Amino acid sequence: MKQRLKGRYGILAAVAAFCIASWIALGIGLGLGVDTSWRLAFAIAAALGSEALMWTSAAVLGIGLFEMLGRMRRRARDAGQSR
Repeated sequence: MKQRLKGRYGILAAVAAFCIASWIALGIGLGLGVDTSWRLAFAIAAALGSEALMWTSAAVLGIGLFEMLGRMRRRARDAGQSR
């Protein structure tokens, strides 16, 4: 189970690194005054990176929530059977 958790959070860390890098690239591009097409490309990359980060974090937290609810259900069921 620890391997799965490490994998999920590893994916989240990779997406977060891409998001941060794309925003840094946008800031550098704006600071250097690059061409409009490059600004658009950097802005699209930053927007997609932010969107990917939001969906990935929602998926990781959602999976964790469903696993926790399943454990609670099993505990309640096992406690009811032991009586």
